[in-house]
Amino acid sequence: MIALRLRMVRLVAIAVVVLLFGFNSYKYPFERITKDANLRAYVEAQVHSGNARPLYAEHYEITMQCLHDAHVKPELAEAIGEKVSDIDLDNWHNASHYEAKNHCDRAIGVSSASAFENALTYHRERIAEAWNSLGFGDVENVVKILPRALHAEQDFFSHSNFVDLPTERQIALSRCWTAYGAKVGRGHHDTYREIEQDRACMGDATLSDSLLITGFDPKASDPYFPPGDTYPHRTFAKDSATYSKEAARLMPDGSTSRYLGARLAAVRACTATLNDFKRLCQMCPRCRGHVADMFQ
Repeated sequence: MIALRLRMVRLVAIAVVVLLFGFNSYKYPFERITKDANLRAYVEAQVHSGNARPLYAEHYEITMQCLHDAHVKPELAEAIGEKVSDIDLDNWHNASHYEAKNHCDRAIGVSSASAFENALTYHRERIAEAWNSLGFGDVENVVKILPRALHAEQDFFSHSNFVDLPTERQIALSRCWTAYGAKVGRGHHDTYREIEQDRACMGDATLSDSLLITGFDPKASDPYFPPGDTYPHRTFAKDSATYSKEAARLMPDGSTSRYLGARLAAVRACTATLNDFKRLCQMCPRCRGHVADMFQ
């Protein structure tokens, strides 16, 4: 029933003009689907057949890679991968569900440091919630909650100038997403309090002029290019290989494109997050007995 409802929601969303928030969730941007009748017919046929997997793109691929690397059970990995992608779909179909922090976007009038802190706080709250759920053996809720954290984390790398920063700054920023791992999980579930104690990395890595988060305004005539914004999503996001000129540009060392650099960084960071999540569960007496419910 859940899968059927998701397919129905996807089909409804195909018929409307929608927004794109982070790493691409689907291989075909919805702006193109609404204008290309042949493509729309193809997508609708895929949805009707229940074969939606070929439609998924970067978010799904990144998620499946990190879940595989962290040894999450395949049957759970598939559900988590779908839900990470379908967060964008839900926001497309229900504009009131959109919040900048869910996608590591920078709202107009908000600094990049604040935008990052909002997204990171949201991420850590979801990790704590998922961990608490696993402690009670509620794997179904873990599958529901964990994708929200992974989605925001992945979008950070495509919605920022992370790949342009010095190596030491990249390391500090990446650790922010997993810094709670060493301090949480001492046999109790007071996770949020302990997570909040480990915020020193934020002062180190974000409260500076070096970090930039792309601006996005859902109320603007072009949400991706807010008027007067100096670091707009349309120009600087790296959501796919061809999303923008910035995405296609080579990294400072010339090794690969900025898009691929952001994507590889997202895979590494999310894998580290999942490995930390597993370690937290192994350290906690209540969670320990349920680790095998999620991980191989």
